[in-house]
Amino acid sequence: MEVTGGDVQAWVEVAFAGYGWVPFDATPPVAKTVDPNPDPKPADPLPQVVQPPPPPQQDVAPPNDDNAQPNSVPDPDPDRGYPTWLVVLAWTGVGAAGLLVVLSPVLVIGALKLRRRRRRRRAPDPVTTVAGGWDEVMDAAVDLRRAPAPRATRREAARAVAASFAAAPSERRAPVARALVGLAGRADRAVFGAGAPTPDEVGAYWTEVERTAAAMRAGATRRERLRARFSTASLRRAGRR
Repeated sequence: MEVTGGDVQAWVEVAFAGYGWVPFDATPPVAKTVDPNPDPKPADPLPQVVQPPPPPQQDVAPPNDDNAQPNSVPDPDPDRGYPTWLVVLAWTGVGAAGLLVVLSPVLVIGALKLRRRRRRRRAPDPVTTVAGGWDEVMDAAVDLRRAPAPRATRREAARAVAASFAAAPSERRAPVARALVGLAGRADRAVFGAGAPTPDEVGAYWTEVERTAAAMRAGATRRERLRARFSTASLRRAGRR
């Protein structure tokens, strides 16, 4: 019988302690063979890109209460939802209140003078009512800065106040002088004469008082009239008297 190399199979065995002879193939597999190229070309590394910094965090106000959530919704417009006429009315009220504050001293002065004139004219004693009418004329002269001497009699005061209108036109100066002298004489007769004036005489006297005070203001300059309207000189004079 003929035996060829194809009929023969050989292998290598290695003796391991405790295991005996173990088949060992010294030829490595094809996939694990050594690369014949000793200097392989390295792969190209990827370039490093600088990343941008993260956006800043917005501060959020902490809630007042433990369970409250921060309010990120803006407050609505306070004027939104109100009618236009209501807004206009509110601003008008604010302006009127400011104007009233500015004019309040003027209103108080006018109210005090009106109260004083009513009290004098409505006095229960007719003699006191006539004397109060003369005081009303002198207070008008004081506010116009044409006051007579403090201790002058009624006739002396009438002549002094009439003389203070010397710069006024003659058609205004003469009626003031005659009215002042006449009022002074009638007041003296009512105070020092016998008896008491009748209600008609008292009414006629006060009518002349108002006419004379108006003539005095007409004989003064516009600046003097405006200053007399806001003057408190006669109020202070009444307190001293």
